[in-house]
Amino acid sequence: MTVDPQPSRYTENFYKLPKELLTEKTSPFRKIHHSARSVFLHIAVHSNKEGFAFPSQQTIAEQTALAIGTVKSSVEALIAVDLLLREEVGHRPTSHYRYWVDKPTKRENMIFVYKDLVLSPEWTKLSPAARSLYLGMRVRARNNDFGDETDEAFRWREVDYCQSKQADLLRWSGVSRSKFGALVASLEEGGVITREREGIWGVRLHAVGWTHDPDGEADGSFDSGRASDF
Repeated sequence: MTVDPQPSRYTENFYKLPKELLTEKTSPFRKIHHSARSVFLHIAVHSNKEGFAFPSQQTIAEQTALAIGTVKSSVEALIAVDLLLREEVGHRPTSHYRYWVDKPTKRENMIFVYKDLVLSPEWTKLSPAARSLYLGMRVRARNNDFGDETDEAFRWREVDYCQSKQADLLRWSGVSRSKFGALVASLEEGGVITREREGIWGVRLHAVGWTHDPDGEADGSFDSGRASDF
């Protein structure tokens, strides 16, 4: 199979995931298991400007903390629902696969998934279901201290705030009600979310310790900011 290069959702250090993949009932993203979602995000944040990514299945397994067999079945599941295309490059036995991730149909209503978070130790320690819940929280998360995604400052904010009904989070993330409390606790323990007040979570966009310096340097500090008015 030959894939024609197309503009991708990858821009600099983040990947733009359409919210409708999580919210629409007919979305292929809602048909796949949590492990496949993790594999998709891992490939997506590695994709270049043409949408191509070249990670080996062993690398994916190591960086997602998934078994190699789970990675293989996840890739097949993603291909089956047209979220991922795969092409063999070169000649065996030295050939390798390259992947191409789906491109957006529009610019607005995107979740900016940052590469430094997906490749961080705290993300790797999370279960695939907890990662799915994080994405569900990102659907409704916002930060009133910034403008919108067209503003430069918006791209470098550290945290958004989520206030949403549990039923919506369960539906968007695909996790069960019985596991919700434990998954929230694991996200809090990993420092990926913080409970700001009843019903409102601060949802981290970057890895623990990340901070943006206008000169391009990271000083390793993190300010959780403040919950905006809801």
